[in-house]
Amino acid sequence: MAARSIFLTVLVAALATFLYSRSHVLHSFVANAPGRLAKMNTFENYEVKFADRLRNCEDAVLLTERQLAITACDPGRDKWNVVMGIYVPGHLPHAELFAYNYATSGPGAGNLTPFQIIGFPNATDFHTLGLEFDEATSTLFVTNHAQAGPRIEIFKLDLDAFTATHAATLTHPLITIPNSIQLLGSHELYVSNDHYFTTRDAPLLSKIETYLALPLASVVHLALDPTDYTAQSARVVAHQAFANGVALLNDSTLAVASSSAGAVQLYTVEADRSLTRSRQITLPFLPDNVEIKDGRTLLITGHPHLPSLAKFAQSRHVCNDPEVLVAASDEEKAVCTSTPGLSWVAEWSEKHGLRSIFVESIYGSSATTLWDGKAGFGLIAGLYEKGLFTWRV
Repeated sequence: MAARSIFLTVLVAALATFLYSRSHVLHSFVANAPGRLAKMNTFENYEVKFADRLRNCEDAVLLTERQLAITACDPGRDKWNVVMGIYVPGHLPHAELFAYNYATSGPGAGNLTPFQIIGFPNATDFHTLGLEFDEATSTLFVTNHAQAGPRIEIFKLDLDAFTATHAATLTHPLITIPNSIQLLGSHELYVSNDHYFTTRDAPLLSKIETYLALPLASVVHLALDPTDYTAQSARVVAHQAFANGVALLNDSTLAVASSSAGAVQLYTVEADRSLTRSRQITLPFLPDNVEIKDGRTLLITGHPHLPSLAKFAQSRHVCNDPEVLVAASDEEKAVCTSTPGLSWVAEWSEKHGLRSIFVESIYGSSATTLWDGKAGFGLIAGLYEKGLFTWRV
């Protein structure tokens, strides 16, 4: 009897601890529902650009000296999303790379240019997530959730001719479901794997891992051979729940978004590139990607309401395909008109703490926010959205 009482006490204590740690995420399921979400927009001079040409552009990078935004957009995400477990049979479009010249004057100002991809044997099996660009070598690293398996594609960019020459495909047993990349040099990087259990191999376990925020996902450190980009060394340097966007806040601090935990974890980067967790930034939404603003502030972009995001994502293969939409049921058509995409962008600094700057449905499923302070230009890319949200000051 005493043993049973002890067991029940321990069980209740463990459950209470778990619920307390998840309380802010559970609260978001109610407080951030579409009908209740308190909206905020601190951007006055904004515009959604290229909604007729771009869709599902999860990540981007800004080359501030050239005033170029490079992004990868994957219309195939409507039917193929390894992270969220969406697998719709039929023809699957592939991702493309684009450059947007966000200058307001001069040659090419305002142009959106697709990169001509050269020498990429698997170009039709290209389903992009995170991007990183090494300006010193003009090299673009792109995570690819290909049907053939997880990998990182590496391209050499010619920014005058707008060509992307495929240099290598990086695969490794530790790159299991790669999401985001942070370069530490031309041939050294951190990569986040957003889950341990994949929706392709273990859909139920992957869902349990997501909703219980089990700390099974990983951050991997890789050192690459400079001649062919093969992995000279690779090791797991951190575990956390749903490791998503990664960004160096400074030389000694790495920020990693923990999507299902509703938090950003900050790690101290040790001399051997191992990571020691230093603190947690708790959020009122689920973060996707993290970026650095003006070298001091962390821009955190994500999703206010997980149930709405899931419903929105699962409906896109119907809503974005005119032929499928015509044949859809009344219920499916209703979802297309009644399910909003929601976005949340916040910024955090050690000095000022956390401040929300964009909580809206005018542009949905926000995944990445970038800022060029010198040009006074900002950009938001959407996981399941048409076009790019831009603003200027």
